[in-house]
Amino acid sequence: MFELYPAIDIHQGRCVRLTQGDFATANVYDESPANAARRWVAEGATHLHVVDLDGAKAGHPVNVEAIAAIAQAVNIPIQLGGGIRTHADVAHVRALGVTRVIIGTKAVQDAQFVADLVTTHGDAIIVGVTYDFSHYWDEYSPWVNENMHAWVDPWYAERIEG
Repeated sequence: MFELYPAIDIHQGRCVRLTQGDFATANVYDESPANAARRWVAEGATHLHVVDLDGAKAGHPVNVEAIAAIAQAVNIPIQLGGGIRTHADVAHVRALGVTRVIIGTKAVQDAQFVADLVTTHGDAIIVGVTYDFSHYWDEYSPWVNENMHAWVDPWYAERIEG
């Protein structure tokens, strides 16, 4: 069995969809992320997947007001990714009401960071990276920097598992 997590991508405080990660192609589908979240719940969503696109680009959470509004608007678990690269970032977004935090770029850069987060926050931490099977490497932040590549190998997995 699997669960579907409807996604809400946030850019400049609004719900958008990008084409291949290109900010110039942002198609706004709702001015209010909280309203979009309410609609997903009304359609039967039991979880939400939220991405702070500006945070991913900046390297720290940016759309915190929109994220807080989503958490206040719905009573279902929310997982969030995008620019979360410090312990303080994790604590901040969890305090906003985020249930699970997705670590992407920083997870590839620093396995010990993830291990420390898991020690503190347990299963509230998710490692989320995009794997490009056509090239056999893990591409993190490819829409920000096309040259950022790292191999996913047993060494990394061992560090995460402890």
